[in-house]
Amino acid sequence: MRIAQAQVAVIFSQDNDIILTLGSSLKKMQEQYQGNVQVLNNIPEFVPPDVPRMVFNCANFVVNVALMRIDIMINPPHHICSDATKVFEYLDSLISSLNDLLIKRNVQYEWTGLVLTFEFPKDEKRNIRSLEYFGPIFDKLINIKRHNKRMASFSFQYGFDESPFFVNYSINGYEKFNVTFPNIFHTAQTLPAVAQEITEAGIAITLDVNNRLQEQKVTFKEDFTSISSKVMSLYKTLLNDTGLRDFV
Repeated sequence: MRIAQAQVAVIFSQDNDIILTLGSSLKKMQEQYQGNVQVLNNIPEFVPPDVPRMVFNCANFVVNVALMRIDIMINPPHHICSDATKVFEYLDSLISSLNDLLIKRNVQYEWTGLVLTFEFPKDEKRNIRSLEYFGPIFDKLINIKRHNKRMASFSFQYGFDESPFFVNYSINGYEKFNVTFPNIFHTAQTLPAVAQEITEAGIAITLDVNNRLQEQKVTFKEDFTSISSKVMSLYKTLLNDTGLRDFV
C-alpha cells in the first residue's frame, strides 16, 4: 500500500481581488519552498469562481488559487509514502505551514475537505492491465450479472453522511508505465510508435472526507485536524469497509 496523492480543498468567501490579497504571501512561499507562481491571465469574466486564477508549484506540492477556493495537491515523498503514519505527520506539518503563510489571515474560511488516493499494487507480472483484476471485484460489489465477460471498464463511487462529515469512496484501477522513446534522429515519416510497458498495476481507493455542512464554524486548522483524524481512522478499516480485503 502507498498513499499516492493527497488533496486539500479550502473553501472561503469569494474574493474577486484574490491575486492582490495573496500576493505578498505567495512571495514568502516562493522564498521558503523555492517554488514558482504563475498568474493565469486573460481569463474571461464568465469563468466560474472556482476555476484557478493562480498556480504555485514546487517539488512536492501544487497550489491552485481560485476566487473562492484553494486546492493543495500533495505528492508525499517517496521514502514515506508507504507509511501512513509518517504521511499524516507530513501533511499536518505542511498544511500548518501553508495555513500560516497563505490562509489564516487572508481569507474568510468556510469549510474544507481532504482527499487521499491509496494504491494497492497487485503481483509483479508486467504488462497486466488493472482491469484483469476487477472481474471478481465487480461480481462481489455490483448486483449485475457479468456472464463471465471480461471487464472493459470499471469505476465505482459511493458516499455516506457521517455528520458532521461527508465520506466518499471511489474504487478504480491504476497502471504505471515504463515508456521507451524512439531515437530522436528518426524522421517524422519513419518515427516508430512509442513503446509503453506496464510495470505495475493494481487497485486504487480514493477516500474523500469534507465538512461542507458542518454547522459549527471554527478555523481551517481546527477543521483540518478533525478531518485528518477522521481519515486516519477510516484508513485503518479501509479494506474491510470497501469489501476489498480479499483482493489486495
